[in-house]
Amino acid sequence: EITLARGTDFSGVDVKQVNVGTIVTIKDKDGKKETYSILGAWDTDLDKGIISYLSNTSKALIGHKVGDEVEVDSEDSDEKRTVVIESIEAYNK
Repeated sequence: EITLARGTDFSGVDVKQVNVGTIVTIKDKDGKKETYSILGAWDTDLDKGIISYLSNTSKALIGHKVGDEVEVDSEDSDEKRTVVIESIEAYNK
């Protein structure tokens, strides 16, 4: 796989919906906000809020727009939780 890898700067990403190369802020029913940068397959760094587009959270969010309600995996259990997408912006501005 590494021989097929290609670098990207994520420029020109469409921010009308969640995509690879976007920063998305979500809010749950308790008002807790989380912000994720959705990047490449090997870019995961949870301490910095960076998740791979291959993660379950990314897969649930990709294609959705601001205001959409989305079910994502819960951090504390195997259950799903509903979040609202509050904002989408480009990772590389």
